[in-house]
Parts: sequence; structure tokens; C-alpha cells
Amino acid sequence: SLLAAMLRELQRYWVEQRGMYLRIAPPVLANSTADTAIITANCDQIATVPGWASARVDLSLTVESLRSHLNQKWRNCLNKAERLGLETHNGTTDELLSNLITSYVTLLQEKKFETNITPEFIGTLQSLLPLEHKLWVFTATHGEQQLGGTLIARYGDTCEYLVGSISDAGRTLNAGQLLLWQ
Repeated sequence: SLLAAMLRELQRYWVEQRGMYLRIAPPVLANSTADTAIITANCDQIATVPGWASARVDLSLTVESLRSHLNQKWRNCLNKAERLGLETHNGTTDELLSNLITSYVTLLQEKKFETNITPEFIGTLQSLLPLEHKLWVFTATHGEQQLGGTLIARYGDTCEYLVGSISDAGRTLNAGQLLLWQ
């Protein structure tokens, strides 16, 4: 099948020739044809997680336009977080990544989440990436209290939300909305 051939070629180029980790989310519904193509291409299929969604956002629009297109409830939560004076920090430093990984480990343990994006994977990936492609970390605090963070992977002019770890206090203060907006 065409899908199996495409998957094999992607695997050959990125994994075998370049030694990279490859994740793809083909826009196909679960069906026997797609499942057969994935098996034929010798790829590991990861079960879909309920609640997972994807979207593309055109960031060339003005801030005002982007904000006006937000869902009203979501925008209200963002406004609340801004009024509360939450602080955000972002960058690629080891300290920011370490803080994020610490809160991520806590989240995974408390919620008993299983994921293929492990703290070890994140650390190894960050150490191997060149400076211009380092994972970008966003963290939020309220006073001295750590509220959580998000981890963004960068691919040229595209970014992907890779990890989010927001504490109960962070959820109460809408830190997640503020971090995504940042």
C-alpha cells in the first residue's frame, strides 16, 4: 500500500540513515488497512489517548486577532491568570528543563499516567539537539510557588506542544492557559 511504502521510506531516511527518533501521526482513522500498513512498515503503533487533540494556529496573525478567536471561556481563564499576576519564564536552560521534568515526574506518578515521552527521553533528546532546535520550556510561578510548565518541540517554522505539567494550584489559577498563550 502507498501508506506502508511512505512509512517505510520515512523510517529508512530518518531512523536508519540519520539515527533519529521518529514520531508520526498520520491523519487516518483506525481501520484494518491503516493498521496493516503500520505493521507492514514495521512501525510501533501507540494507542490513542482519550482527550488528545491537535490543531494548527497561524501565528502570523496579530495578537488581537488571535485573542479574539479564542473560545470565550478559555479567554476568560487567560484573563484571570493575567490579572492574578502569574509570572512566566521561558527558554532552553538546564534549570528550566530540570524544573519542568521534576513537576512532570510528580504528575506522572500522582496521576499514574503512562507515556512514551518519558523524563529520560526528554533529557536525552534535549542533550542531543543543536541549540537552534532545543526544546523550549515555559514555566509559571505565583510568588515562590511553582505552578507547572509546558515543553515545546520546534521543527523549523512549526512547534508542537510536547509535555504539560500543571499542579492543582496551577489549574486553580489557570496557569495552563497562560503558558499556552505565552
